[in-house]
Amino acid sequence: MSGPLSPGFADAVGDVQSCFRLVLDAMAHPGRVHAVRPVPAPAPLGDAAAAVVLTLIDHETPLWLDPDAAAAQAWIAFHTGAPVVEKPVRAMFAVALSTSALSFPLPASAVTTAAAPGSAVMTAAAPASAAMTIGGTPPAAGHVPLSDCSGTSAESAFHYCQVVLPIGTDEAPETSATLILQIASLTTGRRYRLDGPGLREPVILTADGLPADFAALWQRNHTLFPCGIDLILCAGNQLVALPRSVSVQEA
Repeated sequence: MSGPLSPGFADAVGDVQSCFRLVLDAMAHPGRVHAVRPVPAPAPLGDAAAAVVLTLIDHETPLWLDPDAAAAQAWIAFHTGAPVVEKPVRAMFAVALSTSALSFPLPASAVTTAAAPGSAVMTAAAPASAAMTIGGTPPAAGHVPLSDCSGTSAESAFHYCQVVLPIGTDEAPETSATLILQIASLTTGRRYRLDGPGLREPVILTADGLPADFAALWQRNHTLFPCGIDLILCAGNQLVALPRSVSVQEA
């Protein structure tokens, strides 16, 4: 990014507190849509994704950014002080802005990535064609056959576009990563039925930009509970949270 960096929150303390309350409420009430205040973040980072980054990420939270977020890396580093890691397996948070890629299913010709037992896998054959596969065929003990992910261990991990995010362990599920995923819309698109903790009755989530078989794929992440990733969906100035404890079905 060249030139002067754009500002972060207008009210550094008040806006962080306000957004933090929104994220907490979103996690406690999966499917509830919240709107954030405008944030002058560089494109393609939207208001909601930028606000979540400024709120949850600091100098003690290793962060991984997908290539589409490269234009915002200097802005994020300046305003949060977060160490940006090259090996996502070491990240506590990940930011993915590949909205168009996530709108298409993985082609049958793509090579499926095998994961360690109890792991979650998201693969992509090309930037314009991606989908999520959670689970996978267990490989030989002590081996993760993911040749382009250097430093990967056999511990449970979430694979996004052939990179690895931790999903925690039974002894320390809190060591899993949270994926901040920017999609096209939270007001139009496919409808999903959410059920689980924090919901007295099922609620409907509408989202555009997720894989066509997202409901089935997320259920596999859900079965890993208490391990598994947590997901914060962002679209424009809106956000919704899907903690790993929530069940998702096609509505």
